Amino acid sequence: MKTYWNISGKLNTIKEWQPNCWIQVTCPTEQEQQELEETYNIPDYFISDISDTDERARYEYDDGWMLIILRIPYVKEIRSRTPYTTVPLGIIHKRDVTITVCNFETNMMLDFVSFQQKRGEGFTDYVDMIFRLFLCSAVWYLKRLKQISTLIDKAKHNLDQEVNNESLIG
Repeated sequence: MKTYWNISGKLNTIKEWQPNCWIQVTCPTEQEQQELEETYNIPDYFISDISDTDERARYEYDDGWMLIILRIPYVKEIRSRTPYTTVPLGIIHKRDVTITVCNFETNMMLDFVSFQQKRGEGFTDYVDMIFRLFLCSAVWYLKRLKQISTLIDKAKHNLDQEVNNESLIG
């Protein structure tokens, strides 16, 4: 799924790429990845690094292209024994091209777009957008940590009441 956003003024979708717009790519197919590489001449390993779920957060610069990989909070499935994890979000930038790539549909990115649209101001430039993504990620980390803390407190309370296998596993 590829969405083009006009980032000056109010955050609105546009039909095709324009200089200084934001291209948001979520769960790209092989064909979309190849299209990004060919259309914008992005180094091929940038996209493949982002698709690696174990990729570490980092900054890289190659041939004028900047790659920032953030680890952002993601909830796999609430019923899972370990529902909370992180996934890579890639931010790729060169002059008038800014692209974010995430191989998972996350609540954080949906919230980021929604909040920026409510704000109605857009971004001053790509640096402003990147810093706002960092801030949004930090807010979501705090939200998830609070949820984990609540689960730990509940498990402690259950252990205080009764010690059994289910309480210990919790």
